[in-house]
Amino acid sequence: MLAWQRIRVLRARPPARVERERERVFVSALEQAEQLMRAASPLLLFYAVSQAGRAIAAARLDDPWRLSGHGLKAPAAADPSAGLLRRVVRPDGGQASEWRRQSFAGVAEATGSGQLTSDLELGAVWAAIPELMVPLPQPPLEDETWRRPLRVFRPMFDPAHQMLADMRSLELLIDGLPPDVNLETLLQYLGDYPTAAGAYT
Repeated sequence: MLAWQRIRVLRARPPARVERERERVFVSALEQAEQLMRAASPLLLFYAVSQAGRAIAAARLDDPWRLSGHGLKAPAAADPSAGLLRRVVRPDGGQASEWRRQSFAGVAEATGSGQLTSDLELGAVWAAIPELMVPLPQPPLEDETWRRPLRVFRPMFDPAHQMLADMRSLELLIDGLPPDVNLETLLQYLGDYPTAAGAYT
């Protein structure tokens, strides 16, 4: 509820870079996203997220900022008996047209997220959602290659020793690693997280 209240404020005061044409798309897309989200059927939830993506694109992307299509495909399952988490999604190709971007790729760029470049199992996507980290109920990891997100934070120091602490090498605590991990296993494990490259020197 609080999140939608904040979003309604954005509808009244769109971001500064949103000029007239973008503003119409931004405001109407956010309004439709809220209405569809509140209706809460699976189909309407999809379109709610789609409309929210259009609002983000209108506010954040350079030209072309309009979105088209879904941007993802779900090919027929190689094994029809496989569960939902084993279903695969793949990117739907390049730019939709000279004036529009594929929706998924456009929203990813607008939010500073990485682009999907190859097939990906839904189970891997589900396992990687930060909001589903412990202590919340965890989705089953049917495959060892599915990685949960890592939570990284600096240790807390006594304020009286903060200056001394800042002079030392940066130390990070990482929550979510396997138990009894040694250095070799740690570096191998971090290799599955592109943004952790060079984390240990």
